[in-house]
Amino acid sequence: MSIKSDFPHTWANMQKLERKISVKLEREQGELPKRVRKISKTSPLKALQAIYEYVERYFAGAKNLAACQKGCANCCHGRIWIKQVEADLIANTYGLKVPRILEIMDDGTLPVRDSSRPCPFLSADQACTIYEVRPLVCRTHFNFEPTNVLCQYENADKPMPLLDRHKTIPGILDAMEEVGQSHGGGGGDIRRYFGESRINVAANVFSASKPSQS
Repeated sequence: MSIKSDFPHTWANMQKLERKISVKLEREQGELPKRVRKISKTSPLKALQAIYEYVERYFAGAKNLAACQKGCANCCHGRIWIKQVEADLIANTYGLKVPRILEIMDDGTLPVRDSSRPCPFLSADQACTIYEVRPLVCRTHFNFEPTNVLCQYENADKPMPLLDRHKTIPGILDAMEEVGQSHGGGGGDIRRYFGESRINVAANVFSASKPSQS
């Protein structure tokens, strides 16, 4: 698949996004792993939050270029791979308990889209209930097509032109590795940490008082 020739609209929007990212911001990505390594020595969760904050600034220009909108939650059904440290940040923020998974699980083994498996943190109105601490995979998933047609379940077998994370955000990925190694643990599908049931898990989130973060 060639994004440039097969999906010209997506290619054009990716180029627009690239032009919106300043040299200073790109340079900051190169320095991110070192900065995160320092923070991780005392608090891996704060280091993860620092990565998330940078990701929000890096992709701020994608807001008006992507077809993604609140309520369009097809990408929230299927595989959502997260690191142990990401699961622990969600648990710490909302007063939940998660298992400690030491190995890497579910990496590429589950369907990317599966209408029968909503994220446990997806509300009845198809909104993310943990948006402020949503995982990196969610923060970097964009459909730059003019509509969300390719996101529909019936098109799950069709190619989706997505950003190549390894080429676009290598510094962010390296920073995530730094945090993961410092915090320990492996990773897996989000349901391995929080269960399959959307309603029960969301109910726990809404009823829990948020503790102060360490």
